[in-house]
Amino acid sequence: MAESVQENSSKRLLVIGFGSIGGRHARLANDLGWKVAVVSRRGKTADMEFACYADIASALRDFAPAFVIVATETGQHIKDIAELADCGFDQSLLVEKPITSNLTDGPIPDRFSYIYCAYVLRFHPVMTALKKALQSDSSAIRYISAHCGQHLSDWRSGRDSKDSYSAQAEKGGGVLRDLSHEIDSVLWLTGKQPNAVMAVGGNLGVLGIQADECWSILIRFEGVETLHCTIGINYYERPAQRHISIVTLDHQYYADFIRGTVTVDGNTVAVFSGGRDAIYLDQLAALEINDKRLCTLDEAMLTMEVIDMAERSQANGNWIVR
Repeated sequence: MAESVQENSSKRLLVIGFGSIGGRHARLANDLGWKVAVVSRRGKTADMEFACYADIASALRDFAPAFVIVATETGQHIKDIAELADCGFDQSLLVEKPITSNLTDGPIPDRFSYIYCAYVLRFHPVMTALKKALQSDSSAIRYISAHCGQHLSDWRSGRDSKDSYSAQAEKGGGVLRDLSHEIDSVLWLTGKQPNAVMAVGGNLGVLGIQADECWSILIRFEGVETLHCTIGINYYERPAQRHISIVTLDHQYYADFIRGTVTVDGNTVAVFSGGRDAIYLDQLAALEINDKRLCTLDEAMLTMEVIDMAERSQANGNWIVR
């Protein structure tokens, strides 16, 4: 008989931060049969079915996880990563996106066996189908456009959006970081290094929040004069929109993540359905085996570079060259 999860130390997951995304990670890992514990500054609640620790040090000492997920506010990520390293954790780490709030937040310790960033859109079946289709197309990508928009008040039901983390820039909120999935997706699908970025956006005063609300981004790639890239993200749209359009020399691809469809040259080639939990479950399973779809630290930092370049471009009105 297979060894039970409780006896198998390789299946022990610690989730740091127990907000909506931390709670999702903990619940789904538990559903997969992992032994789960959490670190929460709010303490254990009546409906919490996991062991709860007040701090990272005691959780590592008493629970001894093989995997850790950092799901705190973006502005807290570097501090939590540093504390994990200082306390001796050296196994697999998954950090919610983006990896940090700014490039100046500080260095990321190089002591973990693996460190990944949770760009979970990579595990969406629409993305899987799109990437597979592109791999069978030997012609070069000439145009790629990624767009995502959803009204901020629809993000977390039952909560005033102005009080949410996303609305507060000082905590690492804002649409440029919240929807940095789109930047990661473009870089991952093209496999190219960004050379220069031009962007406009920021806080346009539409929602009455402190953080940035809307961005339009252009990216030039190294040595690829004929590849054009645009990214549009916002906190405004109803109903929500998320799609990627790609044109190669031979074909045109359109992936709609809301409708769950992939089309090639106008013909629907794949249709998917299912809830959000499925892609998070897939990501957790990937973490256990170090699946190559997981976003590496280098890839996550490249996305942060593009975010930084976009903000600098907005500030001075010029292309920012990497």
